[in-house]
Amino acid sequence: MENFLINKRLNLSGVTGQVTNIIRDAIFDGELRPGDKLPNEYEIARHLGISRASVREAHRELKSAGLLQTRRGVMGGTFVAQTDPARILDLVLQCYRVGSLSLSEVVEFRRVVEPVVLELACQHRTEEDLKAMLKNLKSCRRALEEGWVHREKQIAFHNLIAEACHNRLISVVMKSVTLISWEFTSQWQLSVKHGWLDYNINWNFYDCLLNRRSEGAQKLVHEHYAMTIELEKQFQRKLEQKAKQESINNEK
Repeated sequence: MENFLINKRLNLSGVTGQVTNIIRDAIFDGELRPGDKLPNEYEIARHLGISRASVREAHRELKSAGLLQTRRGVMGGTFVAQTDPARILDLVLQCYRVGSLSLSEVVEFRRVVEPVVLELACQHRTEEDLKAMLKNLKSCRRALEEGWVHREKQIAFHNLIAEACHNRLISVVMKSVTLISWEFTSQWQLSVKHGWLDYNINWNFYDCLLNRRSEGAQKLVHEHYAMTIELEKQFQRKLEQKAKQESINNEK
């Protein structure tokens, strides 16, 4: 397991970065595979002629990047991590929450990408996918008949469409953007009337997937986004009216 350290020589400056690169390159080149245990800090430091502190810092950086993980116990140590595409979800959400990704960019992304997602879902969906969608629709309908909107379920329906593509990258990316949609639209006071409109669009999505009609599904995407944009405008107007009223009250 120490082969990836053989014949490695470091410059005197930027030692931590060089150690990080050596281990990362060994992972990317396949010398180290997911689940492999790395030599301990002392062994790596001895091979490279550096301090354990530099090795420890390199490990910390690689753990933050999701490439290494620490296991405790008798059989513990530092191991190459099993990489998970779900890390993309956390990254996209963080970008949105800190403001480096705007809601308008997310909406535009969905408008451009979802027609392609629907086309793939029509091709690859299974009976199990259809059952999951139908179960979701029944829950949404039951809520509407009781006089309330199950917004979380209605948004989750779009995750089910993405999962029907059976492509992990599509699933995780679409889940991240629908979570952003959920965070934003949860502020809306969505009427039952609008809830029914959204439900009917989702039902029609399901019907298109059931019958593998991708063209019909893509037309629905445009209807869905037209409704979403209109709701967003209404919400923004309410926020502006509320801010204006608060400003007037503060002046009194």
